[in-house]
Amino acid sequence: MRYTWLHIEDEKPRVISEFDAEVAPTFTFSDIAARYTAGGMVAIPTDTVYGLSAAVGTEGVVAIFSAKGRPAEVALPVLVSGLDMALGLMRKENESELARLRCLSDAFWPGALTIVLSRATHLDFDIGGLGSETIGLRFPRSPLLASIISAVGPIVATSANRHRHPPIESVGEFFHRRNLPLLGLMRGMLQDKRVGSRISSTVVDITGAEPKILRRGQITEADVLSALAQRGLASRLS
Repeated sequence: MRYTWLHIEDEKPRVISEFDAEVAPTFTFSDIAARYTAGGMVAIPTDTVYGLSAAVGTEGVVAIFSAKGRPAEVALPVLVSGLDMALGLMRKENESELARLRCLSDAFWPGALTIVLSRATHLDFDIGGLGSETIGLRFPRSPLLASIISAVGPIVATSANRHRHPPIESVGEFFHRRNLPLLGLMRGMLQDKRVGSRISSTVVDITGAEPKILRRGQITEADVLSALAQRGLASRLS
């Protein structure tokens, strides 16, 4: 896998480094992390299509809503570096919800499953959703992204496109006229000549009496139910 890391200033990309390994050179890794902690919006390849990302609690999150024209009531999903980080973001009062998280993370993380949980009450960052008491979490497959998240903390990530427009599946599409509003607000771009499947991640809500599929995607309903049923955590999906 070959990555290219670019800075973007005034819609003009500038190549900073290219590297073949999943682990970035030290300077590049530090530079990527600095763009996040400074509140930058960064384009990244995800398990599905290209995404826009930003560290939670920074101006980059506001930039994503602005760039996409995304309604404030539509919360952004959050990427984590593993189960431990996820546990720090959820309210742990419901034992069955906690057991379902452990089950599904064992079965499908890292991967294309977004798990909607009860949001921890101490979290003070805004990811949209207008005061929603839930939070959607996913652990991406890329070891590089996981390392970045471990360094900077959770990041929001959503498909790189204007709201209700087609997702971006290649680097060249960022320079299409309709996507220039996105490019103008980016501060960095991590390129990978191949991204994952074009099929979206599956989204499952485990906060209710029965788990509920909110969006069908790469992981089937049958697979989700089978994993839960094997541990006696669900007999059906609502």
